[in-house]
Amino acid sequence: MQKLAEICVHRPVFATVLILVLLVFGVFGYTQLGVDRFPDIDFPIVVVTTTLPGAAPQEMESEVSDKIEEVVNTGDTSRIAEFVSPDCVVTDGRVRIRCGVEGMAEHVRAVRETYPDLHVVVQDQVAEGEWVATRILASGTHLGSWLEMKPTGKTAVFGGVNMDRVVDGRIVEHGGAANTFEALLEIGAIRPVKDGEEA
Repeated sequence: MQKLAEICVHRPVFATVLILVLLVFGVFGYTQLGVDRFPDIDFPIVVVTTTLPGAAPQEMESEVSDKIEEVVNTGDTSRIAEFVSPDCVVTDGRVRIRCGVEGMAEHVRAVRETYPDLHVVVQDQVAEGEWVATRILASGTHLGSWLEMKPTGKTAVFGGVNMDRVVDGRIVEHGGAANTFEALLEIGAIRPVKDGEEA
């Protein structure tokens, strides 16, 4: 390091050219970074949907919703076959992926690895024909890795809406959305920018 300092003192033109070369390579390297501003990622969110044709709301809650909440809230995936079809597909409106019972069970297990104390509450449900819309509220402590983020130990509370097609008492098509912005904000993965502050 002392040799470099001597060269810079005795040969200022060389030092200036060296700094400019390093600066050019730095700027070039920065512009080539593979950072996607809006990456296509799957968030570990569980949404719950239940239906029982011809059932009163109280019966729906005691016979179906309570059982599914118990499966998701405890992580006991052995009962998922009671309400998910072996031919169940998951869709985002563009792509349809067959996941079946095991795929849905794996999804619950993966979310519970991120949020081991996950608690989901069915807030509202509306049914029309084979389709059921469900609004849920989920909460859990971020204790597992998520999107390559280390556990923060912070609690996240977030809502979600789900659309499911139910045939013969089992989900055959599943799609929905969760407000992952809430979860990311609460665990500190993102933060609001204050007036005058650079993003």
